[in-house]
Amino acid sequence: MNERTPVLIVGAGPVGLALAGELGWRGIACTLIEKTDGAIEQPRMDIVGPRTMEFCRRWGIADWVRDAPYPGDYPQDCVYVTGLNGYELGRERFPGDIAGPRTILRSRSRLWLETSESDHGGERG
Repeated sequence: MNERTPVLIVGAGPVGLALAGELGWRGIACTLIEKTDGAIEQPRMDIVGPRTMEFCRRWGIADWVRDAPYPGDYPQDCVYVTGLNGYELGRERFPGDIAGPRTILRSRSRLWLETSESDHGGERG
């Protein structure tokens, strides 16, 4: 195979997928390659912050990101325990929609973000 591409993106993690989406949004052709099958065993992302939501708004997926996958008032508490069936040692309380409706600060897993980016790739808002 002897193909040319203006931009080659190596790695389909959150940054690679975001770059591919941004380039596509700007009409720039790119090729994205990933060495794995894309399966994620342990999510490595905690929240989608305001800056990330700026990109989501530009790509036309901000409402979808804000509204999925659980209710906005679902608490985001961080709980410290001795084990799954053990004792609770402490808790940091984080109510749902802590930043209010104007600035989005919601928990999301990396698996969810990668799925949403691949599902919405190429769409413009």
